[in-house]
Amino acid sequence: MRTEGDERAIADFRRFPLLIYSGDSLYDVAWPIARDSGRTFYDCLYLALAVSISSPLVTADLRFFNALRDTRWASYCLWVQDIG
Repeated sequence: MRTEGDERAIADFRRFPLLIYSGDSLYDVAWPIARDSGRTFYDCLYLALAVSISSPLVTADLRFFNALRDTRWASYCLWVQDIG
């Protein structure tokens, strides 16, 4: 059963413009990230999206963040506690 708070949260969420990207367009970017970092291809699809739209990826996945720290993709990856 939905509460009044649920309804407000859903209404707020609907106000955000959502863009949907096909994974197919990200494969060529995600593969070298996964290969070079040792992280899963699935995880690297998120970073590939960030790279392809020139946007940072904010993550709370410390293993992922640390795996990318010394790579050419590090500038796209932000630790969640470092944003203000």
